[in-house]
Amino acid sequence: MTTAPPATMSESYTPAWAEKITGVSRAHIIRTAREFADNADKITVVR
Repeated sequence: MTTAPPATMSESYTPAWAEKITGVSRAHIIRTAREFADNADKITVVR
């Protein structure tokens, strides 16, 4: 299945859009995004 990205950058890459191309449920995407946001101060990025 191929799903085109939003036509313009002003359109959002929504959980619904991602669900169609990944098979990951909207609810799981939203929950994971919230977990990252809630713990942003605890994340370490190493380069």
